[in-house]
Amino acid sequence: MDTEKYLQQAEEILSPFSKEFTRPETFRLDAIIPVESLIPAVQAMTDAKWGYISAITGLDKPTPAPAE
Repeated sequence: MDTEKYLQQAEEILSPFSKEFTRPETFRLDAIIPVESLIPAVQAMTDAKWGYISAITGLDKPTPAPAE
């Protein structure tokens, strides 16, 4: 199976969990998955015996500074 087919398969598996997909490079798929869907998304990838996830990153939303 070529890279494009693997990425399409991953996108199909993650589509119920992802808010957005991007393809910043031809061999890469980025999926934006909310924290509450992360474990089910990883479980779906595991159940599909899809392979591996190379990176998981998190972004914290900044909170406003308290008023003085």
